[in-house]
Amino acid sequence: MQEIISMFNQQMTWLEFAGMLTGLAGVWLTVRASWWCFPAGILCVSIYAYIFFHPTVRLYADGILQLIFLPLQTIGWINWRSRKETTTRITRTPRKEWGILFLVFLAGWFFLSSMLHRYTNAYLPWLDGALTTLSLIAQWQIARKQLENWLLWIFVDILYIPLYFSRDLPLTAFLYLVFLFMAIAGYRAWRKQLASDA
Repeated sequence: MQEIISMFNQQMTWLEFAGMLTGLAGVWLTVRASWWCFPAGILCVSIYAYIFFHPTVRLYADGILQLIFLPLQTIGWINWRSRKETTTRITRTPRKEWGILFLVFLAGWFFLSSMLHRYTNAYLPWLDGALTTLSLIAQWQIARKQLENWLLWIFVDILYIPLYFSRDLPLTAFLYLVFLFMAIAGYRAWRKQLASDA
């Protein structure tokens, strides 16, 4: 039995490492506003969906998030590849849209977290639900090339780092530390590009 557990832990380490590499590639390509960020992202979210649903991790909202990211990555890929350059410029999120996004956050957070709390043995369901909902909103903003996606990612990454350490996922925690710095760089790069396009 101990050999099976040891073998699984080695497999998880390799999977986590593969997820980390594809995640780094995806975010780096996003910072560069390259459509190649989406194929890398599809690989990353597929790997992490498996990891987060594993019984030793139990971050079910994160697992669900990865499954939702699959079609969002595909939509973003199609949007970035099919539109003319003039329609894929970086934009700001309209003020009116922020109100809608806030209501979406509250509804998504309450619904997801209460379902996790009531029907699963999820680890920290209210935090997991909040971070998942914010991540979905940020991913929606990336697909629409809205500058403020990076601000949401900065906030989310700061909270994910200790969460992943607490689930014995040090490579993933490190990945989100790198994501944090990449999100800061992404915000600066996109803000500069937005200013030069104006």
